[in-house]
Amino acid sequence: FIETQKLPGKFARMECVEGGYIGYRGNYRENEGDENFCIMGRDMRIKDSFSKINSNREYEYHAQTLPFSTYKGKVYFHNDTGLDIYGIGNADMQPSLNYVLNCGEHNTPSFTRKDMDDFGKMMELYNNYVMNIYQFQETNRYLLFLFLYQGIYYLNKYDKSSGESETLTLDYYIGKYFFNFGRVVGMTEDCIYSIVDANLIY
Repeated sequence: FIETQKLPGKFARMECVEGGYIGYRGNYRENEGDENFCIMGRDMRIKDSFSKINSNREYEYHAQTLPFSTYKGKVYFHNDTGLDIYGIGNADMQPSLNYVLNCGEHNTPSFTRKDMDDFGKMMELYNNYVMNIYQFQETNRYLLFLFLYQGIYYLNKYDKSSGESETLTLDYYIGKYFFNFGRVVGMTEDCIYSIVDANLIY
C-alpha cells in the first residue's frame, strides 16, 4: 500500500494521459453543469471538463461502453451518443476532434426525452439507426469501431490508406475449431479481445 487519493467525483472509467488523467462519468451527473469527461492533473484536481451530459441518457451507462483507447501514446475518447472521436495528448491540452464516423443512412438522428419515454419510438430508432459506439480503436492500417444495430454487434473497419470501409458480423469462426466470436471486451493497436462461453466452443 502506498497512498489513497480521493477522486473529485464518480467515474465509470478512467485513463492515464501524460501529466494526469481523464475520467468518464458515464452520464452520471452529481452537480448542475457536470460534463461527461474530466481532465485532471496528477493531484486529481479537475483542470477542464468536456462533453455535455445528454439529458436523454442521464444516469444510463452500458457496461460494454469502453470510451477510451490509445494509439501511439495518444488517448482517444468518445461519448456513448454521437459518432465523434476526440483525442488528447496530455493533461495540459484541449481535446481535439480527430474523426467523425459515418454510418451513412444509419447515422443517429436527433431524439428527445419524449422519444426516450416512448418504448415503441425507441425500438424504432434502435432498429433503424446506429445509436451507440461501444468501442473505438486506431491501428497502423485501420480505424475500428464496434456498434450495435438491430440487436446485433458489428465491427466496422476503415482502411486509412485506401479509404474503403467494411462492416463485419461477429458471428462464427470456421477453421480447425468452430466457435462463436464472443463478446468483445477490449481492443488495442494489435489485438481484439473477446470472451467466449466454454459451452459455445465445439
